[in-house]
Amino acid sequence: MLSPSDFHPYQARAVEHALQHTRAMVWLFMGAGKTIISLTAIVERVMRMEISRALVVAPKRVAESTWRQEAAKWSHTQGLTVSLLRGGADFRLRELFRPDVDVHVINYEMLPWLTKTCQEYFIRTGKPLPWQMLVLDEVDRFKDSQGKRLQEFENLLIPRGSPDKRRWAPNPDAPCDFAYRIGLTGTPASNGLVDLHGQFRAIDGGKRLYWFAGDFRQMFCRPRGAVEYNQWEVMSSEAKTEVRRRVADITLSLNEADHIQLPDYQFHKHWVDLPESVQEAYSHFERELFASLRRHDEDPQDGEWMLLADSAPTVQMRCRQLANGAVKTPEGDTLVHDAKLEMLDQIVHEANGKPILVSYAFRADMHRIMERYKKLKPEYVGPGTKDADEIFQRWNKEQVRMLVSHPASIGHGLNLQNGGNEIVWFGPTNNPRLWLQFNARLRRQGQKAESVHVRQILARGTVDEPISTTVMSKHADEEKFRRALEEHLSKRTACA
Repeated sequence: MLSPSDFHPYQARAVEHALQHTRAMVWLFMGAGKTIISLTAIVERVMRMEISRALVVAPKRVAESTWRQEAAKWSHTQGLTVSLLRGGADFRLRELFRPDVDVHVINYEMLPWLTKTCQEYFIRTGKPLPWQMLVLDEVDRFKDSQGKRLQEFENLLIPRGSPDKRRWAPNPDAPCDFAYRIGLTGTPASNGLVDLHGQFRAIDGGKRLYWFAGDFRQMFCRPRGAVEYNQWEVMSSEAKTEVRRRVADITLSLNEADHIQLPDYQFHKHWVDLPESVQEAYSHFERELFASLRRHDEDPQDGEWMLLADSAPTVQMRCRQLANGAVKTPEGDTLVHDAKLEMLDQIVHEANGKPILVSYAFRADMHRIMERYKKLKPEYVGPGTKDADEIFQRWNKEQVRMLVSHPASIGHGLNLQNGGNEIVWFGPTNNPRLWLQFNARLRRQGQKAESVHVRQILARGTVDEPISTTVMSKHADEEKFRRALEEHLSKRTACA
């Protein structure tokens, strides 16, 4: 049984930060122990009689597999009664009104139900919500401040009696149901600083980065490309500095290299050449479609801006499917080549029995991988998996030779470091958050290997090349921002 005496100094510092602020943002490197840090803050506020109950919102797999296990693992948190709000509506409602629960855990997908239920049973009847503290695990899920998920949930976050938030911003300093809030993430700005607006609005009600997205953009941003694309970036280094200054007072950002020794990453790119006939078809396909998009870009006509915005992601997806070997058509999946599967054969052979964690992007690829390696009895975790916890346990006992999953399914909070140190991306991802989070499943405290091998299978002469490069550059931008924030905090502390 673990106790606070087993905390690393940075974990104790994070707990102190969470307790110093009614609104706290905690940016810790992946695998740093954000869950037990938050549970410790909850226990402390309960003991101080500041709260009687907390609500935790987390990604689905993390909600189901991490929070209750962590609470039971530590001596000072094992007394907490942690209830998971899942299953049928009747069961969720009974759990919601259980008097002995200290912490309710719910996944982001269930927030519409929670919002509707709270409106019916608490807000409309004038009763306070049953929680006084809110923990948003992977708060970057709220990076889209105009997303439906955040806008619905904010009905529980804004003060009672606030004006219509579609016309006026609520007063962030007014009393509200969640008096204490913590935002947790290891990837706060994986796509740039524009990701921060929605996250901070959920935590501080728009006090630091404005309530309305339009105000934030007008102050700090410029369009990335045509305005119709609705893509934005922070306009200048001065704007970035101002964003850092505004959020620094409630934000703790710690870099792993400064606080803990984790295994190194060893990155490998395994190149394959498409069959000549496939390469010719791919080149023609890519050239014609992108040439069409460029023509629209140069000479836009009525309605063609929307075509451009809608088509670019579709073009990239089709190119990625063709590079991987299977293209989705109205008639079903069309198999084109096995070049990447043959490279995966070689990687499996050289692993010599060591467990391998495989990431896929398209379901057709998952089915091909599962079928090709059925003699290894591979396990799949994703939509439809009912025994994920049992699979994770066997993986951590090194009883699973190959674990296949989409990075969105196991990309947050799961501890898989005991099962192996080999990761294979069947194709690159253009999502830096998923890239960072999926790789971090194995590079965590407790990983016995000296390094974690991250392998990408890439098709030469395809979109695999720029996608692989781009995801790494976005990661570098985020690390640069985190470092800059730490330097800002250090300077501010020195002047205090």
